[in-house]
Amino acid sequence: MRHEIGHWLVGIHHGFFCGDVKAVIHHRDGHYAQAAIELESDLRSLDLVTSYLRRRISVLYAGALAESMGTSDKVNETYAVRELEKRGAVNDHKGVRELLRVLRGIEFGPRPCTDEACNKQLKELVDELWADTKAVLEANHEVIAAATEAIVMRAEAIDKEFSMRGPIIRKIPAVAAWLESREKPSPTNSQATARNM
Repeated sequence: MRHEIGHWLVGIHHGFFCGDVKAVIHHRDGHYAQAAIELESDLRSLDLVTSYLRRRISVLYAGALAESMGTSDKVNETYAVRELEKRGAVNDHKGVRELLRVLRGIEFGPRPCTDEACNKQLKELVDELWADTKAVLEANHEVIAAATEAIVMRAEAIDKEFSMRGPIIRKIPAVAAWLESREKPSPTNSQATARNM
């Protein structure tokens, strides 16, 4: 469940509309879950496309990174990589690989490059987006833990699909406090705005 909350929280962080989280809790082998994240359709400029790609890749990374944290406040990178490449997040990994190639083409230009140069550029993007996503999740580990616990506690029965609507997730106290803190302008921004009036 932490996996889906990771997608959900990072989706909100990056400005996507995030809706319901659905799950089926299994008795022996964990659970199946998904988070509804509405993607953007306004991609009229190259800047909007680039922004979208960066944010979408971060959301795709967020599931495995959040899952790897368990009850810790730190990402277990070895676990997260294994989850992406060989376990339950392989579809996330496929999406990342495809979107990274598009992003590389935009940011580094269409000129031909050797395999070595292309791979170096891809690694640069991966390292940056991975680190940024990891930082968001580690800074909000308590919110992820609280939301995960609240959703699991409300699950009705083993092997029966359970859904928690987006507005209900937003009312979980830790999530509500996090959302409220994101909406408040920082003191420096408020002072700058007041000076400019």
